[in-house]
Amino acid sequence: MWGVFGPPTKWRHMSFTNRIQSYTNSTTGLDVTGALDKGIDYTIGVTANLSPDMLRLFAYKVNLGTHTGLELDFMETYNLSHLIDVQRGLQFCRPITDRQLNDIIDPSSIYYALPSDPVYFLDGAGKLTIKPATANATETRGYLFAVPHSGGRSIDDTNELIRINGWSHNDVTVVTSASDDSGFPDVLYELVVMHASECLLMERLIDFRTKLPTDLDADTTLFDAIADLDVSLGSMTATLPSAFTIATSLPSFTAPSFPSTEAQDALTKAQNLIDGTSMGGDTEPESAQYWLADEDEDMVASTLSVASTELNRAGTILSDYQAELSGNVQNFNSEVTKFQQEIAKESQRTGITIQAFQAELSHKVADKQQELAEFQAMLAKKLQLYNTIIQKTTVDYQWTSTQIQMLAQKKQEFIQTHLKLGPQGSPGDEIKV
Repeated sequence: MWGVFGPPTKWRHMSFTNRIQSYTNSTTGLDVTGALDKGIDYTIGVTANLSPDMLRLFAYKVNLGTHTGLELDFMETYNLSHLIDVQRGLQFCRPITDRQLNDIIDPSSIYYALPSDPVYFLDGAGKLTIKPATANATETRGYLFAVPHSGGRSIDDTNELIRINGWSHNDVTVVTSASDDSGFPDVLYELVVMHASECLLMERLIDFRTKLPTDLDADTTLFDAIADLDVSLGSMTATLPSAFTIATSLPSFTAPSFPSTEAQDALTKAQNLIDGTSMGGDTEPESAQYWLADEDEDMVASTLSVASTELNRAGTILSDYQAELSGNVQNFNSEVTKFQQEIAKESQRTGITIQAFQAELSHKVADKQQELAEFQAMLAKKLQLYNTIIQKTTVDYQWTSTQIQMLAQKKQEFIQTHLKLGPQGSPGDEIKV
């Protein structure tokens, strides 16, 4: 176990960002520094849970200066997450619980705190108290051996270093400041990188909703033109001779109702499944974002799979509409042909010249057919783009989900290999973190 013999020789050869990119493919637009901070805190937390004796590898020494020992703001002010030891003068303080607070100030109690036997108490608010208090802090100077969280560390991305920040607050100072990367074992950098990568990939999952088309109900888009499209022939300037007898009237085109409600319903459900606060009226939040916050990767995958099904449903609705529109266009063209044939037949029967009427009619029909052809081409292009976006998003989602699962497995394997278990476990035990 490397923790017994010390960290290995440094093996750095690339930045943190480059190593994260090997897992995420890209870090563009992502908060790498914030993810690394999460990785640092995660690694320290896992170490504290599974191998608390290794916490000293993350620690430094804090000089309490002239502080008398009363209510030191241990956590918030000094960015400390774990307390290892407390020293008063040459004596190490023993920890006590809140049940012993009265005993340590009672001279008749066997737990009475003496200068030769100091104690310390850490309350729920992170306030540290050392007893007995001293009026001569110079002679009985206090020290903390503590672990700073990510807020007390700085990240040198280029050189792949995690440094402890030197600081002072009033007369409380760091005694052992880091000159390089001391206070964070080299071998655990990989766990920091893997957790940071996992956080970034989960952040990317949430952002997938922004890549979905959202313009089905926008008045400025092509889809709005469906409702506004007028393909009726209208009135004719030229008139038929009175001798003509036409059994049918001018054909008209009926555009099918655009299924904006159904398509938008599918898209809305997909969006709600990704980051909504309710599912079809349910009050219980069950979105992918909810399961991400709950760190339930299986439910994330299941929820997003349902979202993908809703997106496919939207695409099917739009495809069905296009098919119905094409059928109506074919019927319209057929009725126009029949009408023209009837006029030609009546013209032959009567011998009346109707060139002007036929020319105007042909012109109107040609114009409307051109409008329909252009509209169909634009609609097909829009639907193709829409489906392409959905397909690409689906592929990206599947890849991201696979990467998250892979990283979760690699983290478990890394922890099993590099962090020993406490007395309750054995090397073969499953680790849940």
